[in-house]
Amino acid sequence: MAINPHRYAKMRFDPQKDLAPVATPEPVLSRLRAEVNKALALSEVRERLRHAGGVEPWITTPEDFAAEIRSDHAKYARLVKEAGAKID
Repeated sequence: MAINPHRYAKMRFDPQKDLAPVATPEPVLSRLRAEVNKALALSEVRERLRHAGGVEPWITTPEDFAAEIRSDHAKYARLVKEAGAKID
């Protein structure tokens, strides 16, 4: 199936999402999030990510991340429906 990128130009296709196992305790998630965010705030890390394929670090809160996931779900659901994709 081919997707016309011009028709969906405002959709951001980003398969790189940071996830942890469901059972990960909140204190561990908080510490992991804080350490990753500290690293992503370093100019050297940001520059290396940009040169490694144009990755732009995205520092976010759990609430903003959840909102992004909900938004992505709605966009992709529309894309699948409009494309007429079916599971065989």
